[in-house]
Amino acid sequence: KIKILRRWLVVFSLFNLALHTNNQKPHTSIILFRFFTNHHRKKNSNKYIKTIKQHKNNTMEEAKWAAQNGDLENLKKSASAPGFDVNADVGMGRSLIHCAADYGQCEVLEFLIASGANVNAPDKHGITPLLNAIFEGHTNAVKLLLAKGADK
Repeated sequence: KIKILRRWLVVFSLFNLALHTNNQKPHTSIILFRFFTNHHRKKNSNKYIKTIKQHKNNTMEEAKWAAQNGDLENLKKSASAPGFDVNADVGMGRSLIHCAADYGQCEVLEFLIASGANVNAPDKHGITPLLNAIFEGHTNAVKLLLAKGADK
């Protein structure tokens, strides 16, 4: 029992050290610790996979908030997460570029386009980021999207 406890403490300490030095949230280390220490137990594996998926959804929610509010620093942190998809659906068939266009966030739009966002991506209603920017009256965002190849 003591050997097992020592092993767990070492693993937990390593995850804390690795993740906190990379400015990750403290709960991330607990999620990863539980996943890696219990991955061999079939009965628990689905629970931890759900936890990791939930963490990924939280990352997309954080990215959506950052895109809407022009928080480029946090958007870049979210974008560096494993499995991050710049064209992922964040609700109603919309992607992050739609959110940034809605709020006229030109710096965010430039970052998303440079990261591979589709400037002509329609949402579930057929509205593109260009139309979002036009509807909301964000002329600088409209000019930027047109310069980057938006044509719908």
